[in-house]
Amino acid sequence: MIKMRWFFSFGLALFLAASVGCGEAEQKTDESVLVRDAVADDNAQPPDTDAPDVDDAEDSVDIEEVDVCVPNCDGRLCGDDGCGNSCGQCATGQECEDGTCVKQCLKLNRTEVTASWKPIHGPDDPRGEFYYQEVEENGDVVSALRLEIRQFHPFNGPQGPGEYDIAFKEENGFGACTICVSFFDSCGQTGCNRRLLATSGTLVIESLDGADAAFKATLKDLVLKEVSIDKDYNTYYLKNKETACIDEYVIESEEVRLAVPQPQCMAEGTGIFLDDNIADFELTNCLDEKRNLHEMCNQTKAMWLVLGAMWCPYCSQYIPMFDEIRANNADDIELWVVMGENKNRQAPTAADCLEYAQKVGVDPSRVFYDYHYETVTEYIYPYVFQGIPFSIILDGSNMAYIWSDGTYGSLNSALSGLL
Repeated sequence: MIKMRWFFSFGLALFLAASVGCGEAEQKTDESVLVRDAVADDNAQPPDTDAPDVDDAEDSVDIEEVDVCVPNCDGRLCGDDGCGNSCGQCATGQECEDGTCVKQCLKLNRTEVTASWKPIHGPDDPRGEFYYQEVEENGDVVSALRLEIRQFHPFNGPQGPGEYDIAFKEENGFGACTICVSFFDSCGQTGCNRRLLATSGTLVIESLDGADAAFKATLKDLVLKEVSIDKDYNTYYLKNKETACIDEYVIESEEVRLAVPQPQCMAEGTGIFLDDNIADFELTNCLDEKRNLHEMCNQTKAMWLVLGAMWCPYCSQYIPMFDEIRANNADDIELWVVMGENKNRQAPTAADCLEYAQKVGVDPSRVFYDYHYETVTEYIYPYVFQGIPFSIILDGSNMAYIWSDGTYGSLNSALSGLL
C-alpha cells in the first residue's frame, strides 16, 4: 500500500476600502477568494486588530490522506492480487497454491478407521492379507479410503517397515496390485459418484507386524485413475476423466484386528467385520414371520444375503438370477433377499414385500423388509455401500463374514470357496 500526501499553500491579501456613508467592499484575488462585507450601519464592527499581518502569513496545511492499493500479480497465475481482486482462475481439477495452479488433490477427513490382518498360509506364517479402511460420513453419504496389502503368494507384499512402490501393470487391473489403494467417492444407495484406483506412488510404512502391532504409514505422490470394476474384478479405466492425487497423507490405526473366526456360531458374535462371527439377529419376512439368522447355522454351507429395493431396476434383473443359482445348489446355498425401500423410497410394509417377492419370483418366506437395512448393517459392516443389489456371503457353519461387494475377490470365488 502506498500513501500519498497532498499539500498546498495559500496566501491571503486583504484590502480595506474606506468611504463616507453606507456601502460594501468586496475584493477578489486571482487564485483564492476572500470576501469581506463591510456593512455601514449602527451594528458594524471594526476589523480584528489582533489578526496577523497577512503579508507575512504563509502556512502549509495537511487536508487529506488517501490509501491507494497497487495490485501485484507478478509471477502469479491465480489467487489474490493484494487488493482483493484475482490474478486469474485455475482450470477444473486444479487449485491455487502460492499463485500457481496445481492439480487438486483429494481432501481426506477420516471419522472411522478399521484395520485387520488375516493369515493365509496358517497362523504361524507372516504372509497374510492386511486391510485398512478409513471412512468419512456426511449424512447418508459415505466416502472411504482403502489400503490392501497382499502378502500371500504370488503377490508377496510387504510385511514390515520400509518404502514401497505401489505401481503395477495397469492392463491387469485391480487383481494385479500388490499394494492396492482405492478411494470411493460419495457413496449412497444408488452407488458411488466415482471409484478411484492408485496406479503410481509410494507407501512408506513406519509400523506393520500383522496383528501384533499398531499400524502407521504415509501415502506419498499417489496418482489415482477413475475405474469401473465388475463383480469378477475386471477393471476398466474410464476415458476422458481427470486423474486425482494424494500428495502426502498419514494413515494409522492403534489396533490391528486378527481376522480369524471361531469355528462355531457365536450367539453374541465376535464383531461385524470380515472374518468375524456375525451375531444372531431377527428379520421379518413377507409372510410377517420372524426369522433368526442363526436358525441357518450348520443348515447350509453358504448364507447369501442380497440387499435390494422395489424401485431398483438392477435388483429386479439380478435377484431372479441369484435365486436360480440358489435353486441349482439348494442343499448348499440359502438366499435371503432384504428389501430396504418400497417403490416410493419409503419404509416398506408386508404388503410391499409380498408384491416384490411375486415380482422377482422369489419364495416370500425368503424375502424380508428392513427399512434402510438398519438391522442388517448394525450386525454386518457393508464396506463402502456401492449401490444395490449388494451381496453379503457368510459361512453357514459358523456365520463368519466371508465376503461382500467391495471387498477383495468375487461373488463366484466367495461361493465356490464354501461349496
